[in-house]
Amino acid sequence: MINFTCAQCGQAMSVPDEMAGQSGKCKQCGAPVRVPGINTAEAFQPDQTPPISSEQKQSPWKQNINPIGCLVMIGILLFFGYTCSRILTPSEETKQKIQEEKKWGSPTMAYQMSQEFVKQRLKSPGSADFPFLDFTATQTKNKGEFLVKGYCDAQNAFGAKIRVDYTCTMKCQNERWSCTNLKINER
Repeated sequence: MINFTCAQCGQAMSVPDEMAGQSGKCKQCGAPVRVPGINTAEAFQPDQTPPISSEQKQSPWKQNINPIGCLVMIGILLFFGYTCSRILTPSEETKQKIQEEKKWGSPTMAYQMSQEFVKQRLKSPGSADFPFLDFTATQTKNKGEFLVKGYCDAQNAFGAKIRVDYTCTMKCQNERWSCTNLKINER
């Protein structure tokens, strides 16, 4: 006996060996079928599972889609997208403040720029080690002018590490920094 299945509906069929290679119709769906040869891979073995029908081949995504759930998910995504865009987009006031800081500087920028001027006056500028947050930089009455007080650890002319205190007045105008009244004192 030759065992095979209908390619259209998956119906299992058995025919005598003499019908190998002949054509006929499926008893279940009426689709034309061809009986495979005795020793071909097309033959259906009884211990195998029959082929999956086209309805069974559908993706699980296509079978269980809930349109209301999809609309809810789209709504949630749109809400988060809108909220994030509002949070990450700076207001006009913030944009103005950023432009002002670019033009006239900020206390933090004054401190960072003062480090470069201090290094120029040290014996060993490469050894200078400035603290991360231990400084004061206050804006004076003049726009773009900051009084900076800080310190750094650096090597002296003999190679010994010493602490150096400094004060200076930093001025910023159109993103250009200058330093006046730089005073460096060794401890």
